[in-house]
Amino acid sequence: MGDLRERLFLTVAEAATVCDVSDQAVYTWIDHATRIRRPIAEKRANVWIIHTARLLAYVEKHRGGSSARVKAESRLREYWPIWSEPQQLCPDMKEHEPS
Repeated sequence: MGDLRERLFLTVAEAATVCDVSDQAVYTWIDHATRIRRPIAEKRANVWIIHTARLLAYVEKHRGGSSARVKAESRLREYWPIWSEPQQLCPDMKEHEPS
């Protein structure tokens, strides 16, 4: 979990946000990267965990060059503070707590 907070890894949804593409595009990239023997993600308990550094290298090499990588890195810096904040496990619990 700490690695996710430190942005060493991203979820598919986060990677899609960072790269400004759909979740499906990220799944396609995972498949392509695996086929060329440069995997960018690992599947753990039916969830893809994407290696941030590998994703950025993939974007640079196969999806738009250094300018695309710079944009993705910029978006990661923009979203990282939001994503790294502690999350409530059940945000609507306040509605159910006795007053």
